[in-house]
Amino acid sequence: MMSLATTIPHDLHLRLHDRVPGQLHAIATVTQRLRAARAGRGDPDGPLASGLFVGPGEAGRTRTALALAELVYGGAHALIAVDMAACTRQHEVLALRHVLADLLRRDPHRVLLLDRLERAHPATLTLLRQVLAHGTLDGADVRQAIVMATTDIGVQTIAQACRGRAGPALPAPLELELLIRPALVRQFGAPLLDRLQLVPFYPVDRPIAVPQRLRAA
Repeated sequence: MMSLATTIPHDLHLRLHDRVPGQLHAIATVTQRLRAARAGRGDPDGPLASGLFVGPGEAGRTRTALALAELVYGGAHALIAVDMAACTRQHEVLALRHVLADLLRRDPHRVLLLDRLERAHPATLTLLRQVLAHGTLDGADVRQAIVMATTDIGVQTIAQACRGRAGPALPAPLELELLIRPALVRQFGAPLLDRLQLVPFYPVDRPIAVPQRLRAA
């Protein structure tokens, strides 16, 4: 059930397009997931929305998460961005668990971004799978949060598929998903991927400026 404190702007897709140009499918996918949750068609036990952003880092993955924090939850303070390169050891995963649970207890209306998930310790994947399945983290309610992860797995495959093509000639999003899914299953396992909406990002001609990484607020 969506909290009254969570507001989905009626023009969310247009405002996201302004922030993240060139990613029509990614924006449409995220927007549809949020609107489904608002209409009561989402998973009542899981986060408000969840997804795995796959594509070049400069294509707007972090920008999308920041825009969601600002447009849905009222500001950049709602974004918790975690570099998974800092969670390569078991004790670091445990520390992350405690920090995230504390932040979400204080305010469950957050966008959680796990950046470059493939760098994390395997225990992180187990933790994420539990959060997505049950909507809780050590007593903290995650059902009002948006949980997103990014990965560089499959980036080269997307680049190859899009090379020399533009506009209508670009591969369809479903085609990209089919191309990259096998590598993602090998890296993360099917049980986790089954709980994450796969969101491919297309290469862009010019990098989208991303602000300096935000620390957990």
